[in-house]
Parts: sequence; structure tokens; C-alpha cells
Amino acid sequence: RYFLPAVAPACFNVTMIVMVSIFQERVIDYLPLVVVVGFFLQWFVTQLGIFQELSWDKLCRFSLFPRHVRALFFPFLASTASFVAVQLNSALDVGFAYFIDPSGPGYLWYASRLYQLPLALFGVAISVAAFPPLVRSRDQEGFRQAFQQGAKLGTMCMILVTIVTLFFGDLAISFLFERGNFTPTSLNHTFTCLQNYIVALFFALYTFLYSAAFYAFN
Repeated sequence: RYFLPAVAPACFNVTMIVMVSIFQERVIDYLPLVVVVGFFLQWFVTQLGIFQELSWDKLCRFSLFPRHVRALFFPFLASTASFVAVQLNSALDVGFAYFIDPSGPGYLWYASRLYQLPLALFGVAISVAAFPPLVRSRDQEGFRQAFQQGAKLGTMCMILVTIVTLFFGDLAISFLFERGNFTPTSLNHTFTCLQNYIVALFFALYTFLYSAAFYAFN
């Protein structure tokens, strides 16, 4: 039940990798088709669990606005508002960075890629793993213990990642990006951005955990 939605995004990534390997320089000509195929495969994998749960007569029934969809309308608006806020914040970051230095958006982009790596490896993974125990908790004490276990594990991982990044982040940036027009000056600016980004790991982790707890509780 939880495995298929977790691995479904890999279908899109695998499709992109395969198509790039096949078409190589001509992949840009087929990019719209590649995107459609990738998202279709991602959607199809998520439907495999539904096919197992529902019979064909239930699957064939169609209602544009069933009751359970209407119940999701206002939570959907809240989620959309939060998504818009995040995107607006990202746009403002780029604007401020460009105002300070024309290369500023590039430094932010490189730093954010490294910031998102531990967030995806640990933050998202721990929140997804914590969700089933939270759902299965039958009392407040079990719910609290399941949440605390995820929080403790996530905090330990983020502390380790923060220490490693603060002391060795410049080495990772140099190994990944320092070539061509990416100069030592670019490395220093990117490392400064990463040091400031990395402090937000704890807040991002608990955002994922509290979101999982909210959906499990409700």
C-alpha cells in the first residue's frame, strides 16, 4: 500500500534516463513525448494498488464531484496556498540574489541541490516510514511514541549531516561542480549559501514529520 506510491516517481526518472540514452542529442525533439510517457507510467504504478482493491464495476463508475472529493476541496486549497507561498519565496530568493550579484541565482541553485539531497534521503524517507506506525497507533501514547521515534532518528541524521556539511561541504562542491567556468570564487559563494541553507534542515524535517502526523491523526 505504501511501497507503490513511494517508488512510482522512479518510473519517471527511469523513463528520462532510458530515453536520453536512446535519443542522445535528439532527445530535446522528443522531450514532450518522454515527459508524457514518464508521467503515465508513474500514474499507472500508483493505480496497481487500486486495481487490487476495487472491482471493475466500481472502477468504471464515474462521478465528477463525489462526496469524498468535495470533502477534500478546502484542504486542497490550503495545500495549494502553501505551495504557492513556497514558490513565491523561491522567486524572491532568486530576485534578492540577482540584486546582490548577477551570478547569485546560480550560487543558490548549486547550494539548494546539495541541501535537498539529505532532505530527500533522510527527511522524506523518515516521514514516509513514520506514517504507517502513526496510522496504526490506537491511542495517544502509541501515537506519541511513533512520532518521537521518527523525530529522534531524523534529528540524529540531520545533526550528522549538518556537521559534515559545515566542515566538508566545500570539498563536496569542489568535487561536483568545480570545473569550467565554476571558479574558486564560485565555490566560496556557493559554500556560503549552503552553510546558510543547511540550518533549515531541521525545520524542513519537522515540517515533513508534522505533515505525516496530521494526516495520520485525521
